Amino acid sequence: MKKELSKNQLKMVSDSKLFNELENQKIIIFDFRPRKQFIQSSILNYSINLPSDEIKTELFENPGIIDKKLLEEFAHTEFLRRKANELKRNFIVIIMSEDKIKKEEILKYFTLIGTKDETNISEEIVKPLKFYITLITNKVREIGILNCGYWVFKTRFPFLVHINQEPPKIFKGINGFHGFPSIILTNRLYVGDQYHVNNYN
Repeated sequence: MKKELSKNQLKMVSDSKLFNELENQKIIIFDFRPRKQFIQSSILNYSINLPSDEIKTELFENPGIIDKKLLEEFAHTEFLRRKANELKRNFIVIIMSEDKIKKEEILKYFTLIGTKDETNISEEIVKPLKFYITLITNKVREIGILNCGYWVFKTRFPFLVHINQEPPKIFKGINGFHGFPSIILTNRLYVGDQYHVNNYN
């Protein structure tokens, strides 16, 4: 697999950034954790599970092709199947694992993809990185890897995750994602959106 990508093309996404992107709904999350972990807990509504211990590495060997049939197969709702066919219209976040992986380590692994040293990297790292490269090659620009791991996001935002495929009660009682205030990010201008100018009272 030939890779002609610079290190600068590897982008990370913070848990706060993911939280804000969930609010505008133009997002799709590819979660590479094992199926059992995904069923036990996953981010509400926008997650497609591509279990790294089930999918074949060969599916990502050709970076010029996105296997949309594969994505549709793993998407468990019609809404997510439509999302999988509109990748360039969405902000894409990749969850590599339950635990945090340091950016320096991911960057090191990223530079080894497509080289003989790739065989020394675990599949739970190789598969999401190859998928990332496939998306970048197909000019998907709004994309990043969650930098904190799933566990940290779940701990910080428990009201935005399914537990055993059931949404939390607090989520049912408000106006979906728009019932939560956005997080102000460092060095980012926040102007809100159409939902924040409505008077729900």
